[in-house]
Amino acid sequence: MTDALTAELSRLDELLTQYPFAQSRLRPPAPEGAVDEVAGRIGIAAPNTVRKLYAWRDGASQAGGWPLFLFPTFYQFLTLKEVEEQAAWPISWSADVGVAGFPFAMDMSGRFLVAQSGEDDVVLRVSSDHVGPAEPESSLLGLILLSCQALTGEHEEFVLSFADDRMSWTTPDEKGLL
Repeated sequence: MTDALTAELSRLDELLTQYPFAQSRLRPPAPEGAVDEVAGRIGIAAPNTVRKLYAWRDGASQAGGWPLFLFPTFYQFLTLKEVEEQAAWPISWSADVGVAGFPFAMDMSGRFLVAQSGEDDVVLRVSSDHVGPAEPESSLLGLILLSCQALTGEHEEFVLSFADDRMSWTTPDEKGLL
């Protein structure tokens, strides 16, 4: 049985096969049960969307340089090991406003994307001074869809491009993101 998220993850995987940089960073799928083990250790229930995400890939390695910013606009896909190492901050910040969420991505400024526990597909952006809906999409399916559309040039606002073993989120007019 294939659901929309699994289908879009497969589409993203297919799109990324043409980029050696992306392939070199993406890790193999997490072992079955690994997400629940990490969730137990960090004290946060993992939504089904997170299980599907890590069944696809166990994050993206930063080894050897530039991160793979898989999620818009500059969020790197955390490995389960990194989730465990980094979870204290986003869990604490979320708890301050009565929300529980499983972190799965982090940007270079220390902001996190977390999948809200107990919700089907709600993603929040969490930082020391903000907890709210992720932008530009507030669902994991929406984020993956946007990444696919940005790779194929189908998105109106974003382009995801690769050059010189780096990837970049830009605008269609190539002026870059503010």
